[in-house]
Amino acid sequence: MMAHLAISAFNHLLQQQDWLCEQLRPFAGRKVALGESPLQVVALIQPDGYLHALPGDAEPDASIRIPLSSLPLMLGDAAQRRGAVQISGDPALAAALGEVLQALQWDVSADLSRLLGDTAATPIARQWQQYWDTHREQWQVLGQQLAEYARDEAGLLADPEAVSRFVNDIDTLRDDVARLEARLSLLEAKRSATGDSA
Repeated sequence: MMAHLAISAFNHLLQQQDWLCEQLRPFAGRKVALGESPLQVVALIQPDGYLHALPGDAEPDASIRIPLSSLPLMLGDAAQRRGAVQISGDPALAAALGEVLQALQWDVSADLSRLLGDTAATPIARQWQQYWDTHREQWQVLGQQLAEYARDEAGLLADPEAVSRFVNDIDTLRDDVARLEARLSLLEAKRSATGDSA
């Protein structure tokens, strides 16, 4: 149910900017996952560029995830938002989907016009835009502060440098284990050869 609602909302935004469908049409038949479990949505890209919801256990060709711990970063600036998103799978598909997601914008006035008519929709949409323009910077500062608190004080977010060091340590450990296994195999082969000759 939630997946269908999310895909319907996504398709509605695409319909308001249907030129974005062009970027997804080359990937028709491919599966994409958006979000983070338990709120992950898997969808099939249709030939017209719109999405069709699939069961949650379908294996996607590309995934775009925003870990729950990184949600405060989404209120920050563009660089923080990009840093919070984790992309995996087919890089071309993920890049195209990422570009579409960044370009999507809700045309509030178009939806309000359908509900209330143009006369009422125009001033309401203008007030909404003024509110957003006035408070956008405040929301971004709040997002930055929440991200810094989550990383530095609460320990909910990892420091990128610490993550990089950890990944490098794991790579070194993996290589060391591989070398040790090769040496053990060599010693075992020599021992077997010595035992056979005796």
